[in-house]
Formats: sequence, C-alpha cells, structure tokens
Amino acid sequence: MDCEVIMNLSEVKEWILVGTSALTLVSIAIGAVSVAISSWKALKEYRLKLAAEARAANSAKAETDVRLLKAFTELMDIANGRSGYVVSEKAIEELFKNRVFTESDFNNLESLKKRIEEFSVFTLPVGSASQDAAIAAIATLGAQA
Repeated sequence: MDCEVIMNLSEVKEWILVGTSALTLVSIAIGAVSVAISSWKALKEYRLKLAAEARAANSAKAETDVRLLKAFTELMDIANGRSGYVVSEKAIEELFKNRVFTESDFNNLESLKKRIEEFSVFTLPVGSASQDAAIAAIATLGAQA
C-alpha cells in the first residue's frame, strides 16, 4: 500500500508540474496579448495625435495666409493711392433735406445707392511717400517670390 501511495504521489507531482507549466504558459500568453493590445492602442493614439497636429498646422497656415492677404491688400490700396473712405452722415441728411433724390431713385434702390455714394462718400488721399514705400515693398516682395 505504501508503494501505491508513493506512486500516486509521484503522479500527483507530475500533474502538478504539468499544471503549473500550463499556467505559466497561459500567463506568458496573456502578458504577450496585453503587450500587443497596449502597443496597438499606443500606435492608434499616436496616429490620432499626428492627425490632430496636421489639422492644427493647416489651420495655422490658413490663418497666416489670411493675415498676409489682408496685409497685402492694404499695401495694394496704399500703392494705388487709396487709404480708405469716410461716409458723411451729415451729407446724407442734407441730401434728404434738400430733396436731391427723385421718385425714380426710390423705385430703383441701386440708383439710390449710387447717388448716396456719389454725394456722401469721401475717399481719403494717400501721401506720395506712403505710396512710393508701398510700391517699393510690393517690388521687393515680387523679387523674392
């Protein structure tokens, strides 16, 4: 009987070794799967971050382009001798007081708009030095491009 018990104990020991080996292999496999999933998530977040950075760069470039276009437009206005305009509300009031507009002007709003612009919008002049500097700046920009 002692021999049978010893045989059974040795079989149990073998099964325990097989079981622990299997558990170790399962643990290693779970660890590998965990590392793979973590790596995949990290790569996914990295791609999202790169896409967000690309969108931010495109947005910043668009904003810069708009600012440059605005500055260039202002520069062109100065080069053409224009620095803006003023609308005189007093002139518009006087036009209505003196009944400068005819009945046909009120029937045609485009005509009315042109008449108001003709009498009450004043263009501000640009000094020749400013105009010359703007032309020189445009020439310099053209030479750089």
